[in-house]
Amino acid sequence: MRLAVLSDIHGNGVALEAVLQDLQNQRADQVVCLGDAIQGGPQPAEVVAMLRELACPVVMGNADDWLLTGVASDAEQIADARRAQMEAVREWQLSRLREADLTFIRAFQPTVRLTLDPRLSLLCYHGSPRSFDDLILPQTPNEEVRGILNPEPGTLYTGGHTHVQFIRHFDHTFHFNPGSIGLAYRHDQPEDRFRPDPWAEYALLTAEKGGLSLEFRRVPFDVRRLIEVYRASGRPHSDSPVAQYQSYVLEEQLAYYRARAPEYDQSLGPAEPRSTIHAAHTQAQLDGADLEWAQIVSVLHALGPVGDALELASGTGVWTQELAKISASVTALDGSPEMLQLNQAKLGEAAVTYQTVDLFAWEPNRQYDLVFFSFWLSHVPPSHLKTFLDKVARATKAGGRVFIVDEPKGGIQLSGENEEGQYQQRTLQNGRTFEIVKVYYDPDDVIRELETVGFQRESSMNGRAFFHVCARRVR
Repeated sequence: MRLAVLSDIHGNGVALEAVLQDLQNQRADQVVCLGDAIQGGPQPAEVVAMLRELACPVVMGNADDWLLTGVASDAEQIADARRAQMEAVREWQLSRLREADLTFIRAFQPTVRLTLDPRLSLLCYHGSPRSFDDLILPQTPNEEVRGILNPEPGTLYTGGHTHVQFIRHFDHTFHFNPGSIGLAYRHDQPEDRFRPDPWAEYALLTAEKGGLSLEFRRVPFDVRRLIEVYRASGRPHSDSPVAQYQSYVLEEQLAYYRARAPEYDQSLGPAEPRSTIHAAHTQAQLDGADLEWAQIVSVLHALGPVGDALELASGTGVWTQELAKISASVTALDGSPEMLQLNQAKLGEAAVTYQTVDLFAWEPNRQYDLVFFSFWLSHVPPSHLKTFLDKVARATKAGGRVFIVDEPKGGIQLSGENEEGQYQQRTLQNGRTFEIVKVYYDPDDVIRELETVGFQRESSMNGRAFFHVCARRVR
């Protein structure tokens, strides 16, 4: 007997699909689900459909019981603001479920007992056999767990609820938790930096010829697809989970730019020398791009002299060298030390201070006369845009300016592949591939966003290859 034990899907159909795909290679004879299958995520109806097709027994969890009844057990203390958000998500999920779906959920059982062989069975529950609210953790004292389970020979025990894979031994039996499919996470994270894991967890229990084996599995799922599902679903309060999962994409983006540093100058700046990335564009397009670039440099120089300048995502120094011509000092920030090393070699003895900083974690600690960033805004996902621009405002002195250069929406896009959506695949010269965020913002939309954080437009240009926006902080 080979049994797949699933738990805590929480309405994440993308993760469940990844597990079901993995199960096709695992020769499982039966599947059981330990509850909390539907509540919380962006795909409640889709998960119901997949579980119905599996035709497996499902245990009732506390979250699905609350989804049905709206009555909280108060086993967990929840702040009023979070409870209000949960209520809004619950109402939305109920609107997505048909009466037949609700009937299916109501049929979930408090416990399920499965026969593994003539002398051994598995007792399945959510929190414990007595309550779906009971907590059994790796560190729960043995005597407390014994009191909850009352373990007996001939019975193995499995429960979910806590979203962590582990096993606890008791004489000749054991309790195990298969982890969470839809919301796996590490329990030692600071609350203000919480993020779920980018994989689904489940377990395989095999009873064969008098022997037992237990395998904990982690299956990566498509984080980008889950983000898009959240965005398209209409689920209330999706910004938080989207931002949490987006962090994995941003980590890959940073890894790409660190690895790409030696190649970076080949695709940025005036289009000479022509690189392979420019091969798809006509001579007229490239000449037009050179002209637009020169116009932006001229507008930037016309701002000088300025006092202290801050350059975000300074890269290899293509624009740092222009800022150094008009500024008393330049502070150059970038997440890639490899980029900054090339920048410093290019600038030599110029008055530039370098700092390696993750710009999504960056917090301004002083103000500047000019805040500049080029070809960075398009790597900021919409879920992070307001937060990022608010930080830009806090880093800009009253009366100071922000100057932005990037590629426009609908332009010729010299920097790489023109793909639909929020992500692009990029390939290095050595063949390594990465996925990055690439959002082509409309300059008019950028100006409107800047106005919300206290800036007023001074100048802008929307070209075919590049755009710039210069705005003064007025409040």
